[in-house]
Amino acid sequence: MKTLIALSCLSLLTSANLFAAGGKGGGVDYEANLANVPAADPAPAGTVQLKPELQGVHPRLIFTKDELSRLGNLVPDNDILRVNWEATIANGKKAKADKGVPPRVVKSDTPALVTAGGQYPNLAYAYTIEPTPELKQKIVEILEMYQNAPYWTLSKEVDSSMGAANNMLAAALLFDAVANDLEPEFKKQFAQTLLEKARRMYYIGHKQQAIDIHKYWQQDPANNHRWHRAAGTIACLLAIQDIDGIEAEWMLEQMKDEIDFLVKWFPHDGDCHEGTGYQLFGFHFLAITATMMDRCTGTNYLSAPGFKNAWQQQIYSNIPGARGFMTYGDNPNRVGGKPGFGSYSPAFFIGPRISRDADAQAALEAWYYRDAMSDNGLVAAGYPWLMLLYYDPTLKPGAFKDLPTHKLLADMGAAYIRDSWDEDAVLMLFKCGPYGGYTLNQYRNELDFHYVNIAHDDPDANSVSIAKGDDIVLHPGVYFTNKLTANHNTLIVDGKGQINEGDSYTQPVPNVDMTTLSYLTGWKVGAENRIIIEGEAGNAYPGLEQYRRSAIWMPGEYILLLDNVVAPMESNIVFQLFAQEADFTDPDVGTGFIASKSGQRIDYQISADQPFAGAIDNYIFYGRWGHHLMDRTQFDVTASKVKFATVLDPWGKQAVAKLVENADGSCTVTVTGDGINDTWQWVPSKDLQTPSEIDGSRGGKQLISLTSSDKAPHGDA
Repeated sequence: MKTLIALSCLSLLTSANLFAAGGKGGGVDYEANLANVPAADPAPAGTVQLKPELQGVHPRLIFTKDELSRLGNLVPDNDILRVNWEATIANGKKAKADKGVPPRVVKSDTPALVTAGGQYPNLAYAYTIEPTPELKQKIVEILEMYQNAPYWTLSKEVDSSMGAANNMLAAALLFDAVANDLEPEFKKQFAQTLLEKARRMYYIGHKQQAIDIHKYWQQDPANNHRWHRAAGTIACLLAIQDIDGIEAEWMLEQMKDEIDFLVKWFPHDGDCHEGTGYQLFGFHFLAITATMMDRCTGTNYLSAPGFKNAWQQQIYSNIPGARGFMTYGDNPNRVGGKPGFGSYSPAFFIGPRISRDADAQAALEAWYYRDAMSDNGLVAAGYPWLMLLYYDPTLKPGAFKDLPTHKLLADMGAAYIRDSWDEDAVLMLFKCGPYGGYTLNQYRNELDFHYVNIAHDDPDANSVSIAKGDDIVLHPGVYFTNKLTANHNTLIVDGKGQINEGDSYTQPVPNVDMTTLSYLTGWKVGAENRIIIEGEAGNAYPGLEQYRRSAIWMPGEYILLLDNVVAPMESNIVFQLFAQEADFTDPDVGTGFIASKSGQRIDYQISADQPFAGAIDNYIFYGRWGHHLMDRTQFDVTASKVKFATVLDPWGKQAVAKLVENADGSCTVTVTGDGINDTWQWVPSKDLQTPSEIDGSRGGKQLISLTSSDKAPHGDA
């Protein structure tokens, strides 16, 4: 099987050389790349048409003049809309063409993302709101800048890189805003340029004709780079469909097939296997693509459940009392920072816009107010035009604290559980899913283990992370430069971690169904928000037969972890906890604490059915955006099997645990503390699929019970 090496999302091969009239320049063979673009396209089949009522109407891609006027009427009564409306106009007036040769926006992805795809569209809104000659001239100068640039990306992916896609999106939105006011000859010339860029993206990019590059983004439907390209290409094609002499219909038909494919494989949860940060980086581009297609051609892409549900990964991963997320995958997991609402964060408002879920609207508004409130009042989003696109001020917010305090992302085998929606809440992330998630693996498996891009996934099955109030305490890690299980709150066996660790970008496990390596087995939600979640990761380790971890969530009281580990022979089994600070309080009974530098602290006690030794050492998280010195707490056992019971005490209840193994192999775990005197009967599962039997009681009354029928859902099924 041919193997591809995945590249980083933000560091593609680029070149800042000057434009070449043709041939090779800076190692880029422009002429040979363009030779792969045919002179003409086949005749269209007539299957995709611009809506009749939008023929000749500009702007139309994401708004019409009337729609924007109606939105403007709501500005005085809504602070979020007001600050973003004003910022959109102000930022639009600041936009200007780059007079450099070449312009910065074509030199690399970053200026294309930030300036072109991020800020230039403000000008499209500003001109529609205030159609002054000065703003029209700004747009014309930017369009002329693009018209005079022979390539919209100086990279080996000639006019087919992510940067090119963002330039295409910006140029198309600006053209759409001013099209009916342009001089006819220039209008047609620029329309032809937009078609040229769309055709280059399709033939060189989607058809994988780019010379001497890794074809990393074309291999699966979940790659966010692919979504960027879809947005730019669709914007160009829809902007020019009704212009005389422009033959763009066949190309639109091909791109509709592309969007059909992307939306078909978009998980129902709308989640991202690369983590919250990469969901943030990609979702807007799929959402705007679906929005433009539905608006202009009458498709119904936005009815796919992922669009209405995507907000949940963002909201549930939010650290309760601080700006920031606690997430898996490649993410810095930073806390704090300056006031501001993330550049692409507004896209998640499309969820309640579609579903009309007032509580979801309230949760997103609360997120906005928390992150964007400064000493001088509310500030606009990083790209304010996106708030005008996605935020629906006519949907009055409900009560976000009425939302469930837990969310299982079944596609990823990850769950977020919190005790409340207050700023001092405790938040736990439990993750035990396959690399890439179930939907992506279904696609891969149907094509006989086809390559999929899981570059930003981590070997982190059965990991647990905890945030408390304004900080992360049990730390999930950062954007690691080397993907190692040793960086996570899970197990190390004989010095080794999970399969396919050790590279800077994770690669698929060859010729193996990755959904059989690590997965959730049990999920039970009981009274008073008590929850049991359980994962199996034995197959993910080359040296284990079983690794079953159960997490029992007793909100306001304690968290109990139960680990059953079975190896084929005597092995060194190491249980890990990462925090900024850690120490033992009584090594003889396995008690200690983990803490953040801000002072958030969680005490714990660990017990086992085998002798174990504890140690704390310094450990560096080597991250893409900085390195972090951590305290690593380890408990290691040398045995062929071991059971751990670990009580975590984030609520300060002085909770302690005692594990006793019974003659039949079952265990009794007692947990005591302030107002706590609980008994847990634990029968570990004897296979790799059935949930364990776990039954808790207090004073003769059942607390919560996990049985063999309480199976966790896998994916969208």
